[in-house]
Amino acid sequence: MRSRSYDTDALVLRYRSLNEADRIITFYTLDMGRITAIAKGIRRPTSKFGGTLEPLNSVRVSIARTSSIDIIQECVVSDAFIHIKEDLTKIAESIYIAELVDAFSEDWEPNKKLYSLLEDTLKVIDNYFFSPLIIRLFEMRLLSYTGFLPEFRECLYCREPLNPGKYLFDIEFGGVACLDCVNNTKNNGILISEDAMKLLRWLQQSADIRKIKSMNLSTETLLEVKFFMNKYLRQLSERRLKSVKFTSQVDLFNP
Repeated sequence: MRSRSYDTDALVLRYRSLNEADRIITFYTLDMGRITAIAKGIRRPTSKFGGTLEPLNSVRVSIARTSSIDIIQECVVSDAFIHIKEDLTKIAESIYIAELVDAFSEDWEPNKKLYSLLEDTLKVIDNYFFSPLIIRLFEMRLLSYTGFLPEFRECLYCREPLNPGKYLFDIEFGGVACLDCVNNTKNNGILISEDAMKLLRWLQQSADIRKIKSMNLSTETLLEVKFFMNKYLRQLSERRLKSVKFTSQVDLFNP
């Protein structure tokens, strides 16, 4: 028999209003994966929750089970990531990675690597410098931890090693075709330059976040890799990630 309540460490991914007083909160938890629960009365000025259940907060939460949707009883903030919330770019990118976790997770299916990845990345964004490569590294590791890591080393079709040059990535099947096999691909391929492929392989294999600050990469390569990752992730998630548009708008104000 299940316990009538449970406590867990969680990261707040998002919320939506339920009525004039309540919200439905979506968490990603260490022990149970993605869960959803109601915060009763949270929209009232006198709510006991205050700002504890805001997106991107790391919390310790106590939840009561019900026959329908569970109810949040208590919540204590472990880390509010306040430096993220003081910077529009950091907010946009952090919301984006939270949305990725939401899109690539299932209710009540824990993935401790994915939880740690989100928590650790938020800490890096909050406490250190920000670089777009931190987000690209997050994306690649998320693909690894959820079983969707793309194939960049050998041809998807003939399984021969890939020679230097431009590459066509088959977005539907998650791998690169060599020039001899390009005709086997459908019309949804993404052309990848050699420089972009080098960066993608680095992100996939042994990327060290400590080296990011000293890396000297062209804007063209960074934008190409961002485009590739966004398109591949969008294909996998089967829906347009809402925060991609937000991050793009923020970029316009931070050239």
